[in-house]
Amino acid sequence: MAEKMQAVVVHAYGDFRLEEVPRPHAGPGEAVIRVGGAGICAADRKFYTHGPWKLPFPFITGHEVAGKVVELGEGAAEKFGLAIGDKVAVEPVIPCGKCWYCQRGQYQLCTNQQFVGVTIDGGWAEYTRLPANARIYKVPEHVSLTEAALAEPVSCGVYVVERAGIGLEDVVVIAGMGPIGLSVLQVARLKSPRLLIALDVNDLVLQIASELGAQVILNAGKDDVPAEIQKLTDGRGCDLYIEASGSVDSINTGINVLRKGGKLFIYGVSGKPATVDFNQVGEFKELTIQGGHLSPHRMPLAIQYIADGRVNAKRMITHVFELKDFVQALELKLKEVKEPVIKVTFDPSRGELK
Repeated sequence: MAEKMQAVVVHAYGDFRLEEVPRPHAGPGEAVIRVGGAGICAADRKFYTHGPWKLPFPFITGHEVAGKVVELGEGAAEKFGLAIGDKVAVEPVIPCGKCWYCQRGQYQLCTNQQFVGVTIDGGWAEYTRLPANARIYKVPEHVSLTEAALAEPVSCGVYVVERAGIGLEDVVVIAGMGPIGLSVLQVARLKSPRLLIALDVNDLVLQIASELGAQVILNAGKDDVPAEIQKLTDGRGCDLYIEASGSVDSINTGINVLRKGGKLFIYGVSGKPATVDFNQVGEFKELTIQGGHLSPHRMPLAIQYIADGRVNAKRMITHVFELKDFVQALELKLKEVKEPVIKVTFDPSRGELK
């Protein structure tokens, strides 16, 4: 087996390079997978342009990862419940298991965490090594590896829906029809709320949202969103506004269109601070603002939903590239194109894995 592999290495914000690097091997308790699916997240695009984080350059990015197990170190098979050749999906956060948050089961908030695709080399490579405390999940054989790579954003959708507490009588607005927003939409549909409204600025993406369960679609760049939501709710406003776009303007739209006593749930990562009229939150509306981060304990359910079709991962995958085409893949969503661009993925195996 070759001792070198191709990988996309991030050397600085905006400095991505396709390089030949040493192929990893499994130590005690570790697993090595051959990558067959690796998604591009909004965070990866921020690495390509700008971002709010201090990062440990250089590293191999890519935290939405699926592949086949090719090496298991001593004890890893028993620990992970895996065998050579198994299809797997990877949860990106690698918690310490010892801090106050980990001890409470809130490992997404771990104060000593590592993260696949940042502090641990990620999936934009032919192979990736996962440490002994990684969280790796077996994927059914009939699920393709490009679909399995969506287990991470789908798990975020599961977490948002559970944490937000959607009720049967709720009018729910989901802002941002990217992979996480569409995942939220499809999982929220399983809760059967009174009305599901999808919000975006792209008509092509909104059409897909309609296919995947949105009962009403609104274009925030064209439609009078507050007026339309007032019409749909007898003048009250929506019960729940889920912000999944990362737009500061969308946060204020949510505060504007929520009914008195409603809830604003923020999951999108904003590129700049938001200015909010907190009189609307307290004095005038008595709103609840809730946040969400990652998707603790929800990967197995996400994999199940993809496998049984309750979440249509295939419909969300609009483009698949080889690693050598990473610039084209990254810039696809940064440009205006005449086609829907939702989940862009890599297949580092160049079609050899399915």
